[in-house]
Amino acid sequence: MNIAISGTTGFIGKHLCPLLAEKHTVIALVRNMPADRTTWPKNIRPVVISQDTHALTDILIGEKIDGIVHLATHFAVKHDGAEITEMLRCNVEFSTMLMDCAVNAKVKWFLNAGTFWQHYEGAEYSPVNLYAATKQAFSDIAKFYWQTGNIIFCTLYLNDTFGPGDTRRKIFTLWMEALASGKTLAMSPGEQMINILYIPDVVRAFALMVDRLGQNEIISGSRYYIAGDQKIRLKDLAAMFEKLIGKQLPVQFGALPYRPREVMDPVCPAEKLPGWQPQFTLEQALRDMLTKEGLKS
Repeated sequence: MNIAISGTTGFIGKHLCPLLAEKHTVIALVRNMPADRTTWPKNIRPVVISQDTHALTDILIGEKIDGIVHLATHFAVKHDGAEITEMLRCNVEFSTMLMDCAVNAKVKWFLNAGTFWQHYEGAEYSPVNLYAATKQAFSDIAKFYWQTGNIIFCTLYLNDTFGPGDTRRKIFTLWMEALASGKTLAMSPGEQMINILYIPDVVRAFALMVDRLGQNEIISGSRYYIAGDQKIRLKDLAAMFEKLIGKQLPVQFGALPYRPREVMDPVCPAEKLPGWQPQFTLEQALRDMLTKEGLKS
């Protein structure tokens, strides 16, 4: 298949593109031509897009795109006023434009990346923050398109993800930075449950969804989630991390309060993706990541 992917320069996109390129032709939708494009595998070709819907539709038609994997997003745990425009532009406006162009180009399917944070405490509608609200807004808009147009739209919900080389402001990145600097990291009391997945398991789930979409095994409106087999308290995750690196983290639990609408136990009102299981236990994944980061004791 010919597959267009948005968000290809993000953490998940960088890992998913090479995996899908083993079986498919991948068109990487980018805002600017990457400087390292000459080193990309032949089956991954970057194409610069703009806010011109006619031009994007023509690209999808010209590249004979069979399906789209939509990963592009603007994330913020707690937004400030300056981020509102960019969050709406990426998570709602661009997402809607891409969906509109997909329908007009007669693309067969559209796989959307969702987040558990759209469903606080498992509620059907209860976004944790503005980021989750914008993600949910696009899901609601997309319903109009798949109900009125000939396209399969489905969502794969993710919770926390991690892996080597992750530059996002995620928990392991923060802990590794604290180790390097020696500065104490103030944290919440640490009783919240964490369900976090290693990036190889995450991209396998997307690849499985792509295969099933290509075989017409998924219907419009389908919602699936992936999660690890092990939930663990944040405090206990820190202890596991410390054991593996052979050092004590410079972390002060309880120095900060929980955030408003802190997710204490991640749940999602969707079906777990059939036929998928994580290949890594949490400890195996952590051990592998720390080895690749050069931090394994």
